[in-house]
Amino acid sequence: MEWVGIWNTVDGTRGWRFSGSAVSGTLDAGACRAVFGEIDTDRILVAGAESAPPEALPAKVMPDQLMTGAGALVLPGLEQGNPRHRIDGARLTALGFLALNGDWDGVICMPGSVTHWLSVSAGEAVFLQSALSLRLSGALGLPVETPDPEAVSAALSRPERLATALRSAALARSGATATGWLIGAELAAAKPLWLGQQVAVLGDGPAAGAYRAALEAQGMAVTVASAAAMAEKGMTALGTKFGLTR
Repeated sequence: MEWVGIWNTVDGTRGWRFSGSAVSGTLDAGACRAVFGEIDTDRILVAGAESAPPEALPAKVMPDQLMTGAGALVLPGLEQGNPRHRIDGARLTALGFLALNGDWDGVICMPGSVTHWLSVSAGEAVFLQSALSLRLSGALGLPVETPDPEAVSAALSRPERLATALRSAALARSGATATGWLIGAELAAAKPLWLGQQVAVLGDGPAAGAYRAALEAQGMAVTVASAAAMAEKGMTALGTKFGLTR
């Protein structure tokens, strides 16, 4: 059976053509839009449709059913009420990781312009926390770099100094210092989630490397996987469960 999976995130859109469970081609954002007039809507599966109502936590990462809407089958996002946080396309990434690591419990960090920390137990998403650290780095006009370990340590111990430290980093044009302070302060806020837990960083490029380095500097053993590869695996797992791969 021929079908299409589309993955939307705040950082972009990509997709895959499938023949059964095998990938037969990849799609850029423009090609993803074009498929809606090309094939039947029950053979298009979309992850990351912000217009779809999200499921409330706690919830199974692999859903029991899909939604329909916007001319496609839809994997809804996940939302937490208090404190309020939400993921949409990132759910697919976590789903793919768990499809490969079925008995895994811990916290999944998914870096991006919005970074998500998702606590998972027995296949359920039980707590969600998100942050805008990398977006703030971009607002300063500084690249995401391997974080300065001293900046990470300082932010973990004195996160209230973040705003003034970022001013100094901006004057010095130091991406490493800014990245260290931003991720360090984020780690301080998320410490109850990752301390003493298994941690997986699902990401690509400098962002994933920055979070990995910051966590390993705290003595954490970190599993790292490509977000794109996990999303593809998640889409295949969804297609198999909901009969698209026959």
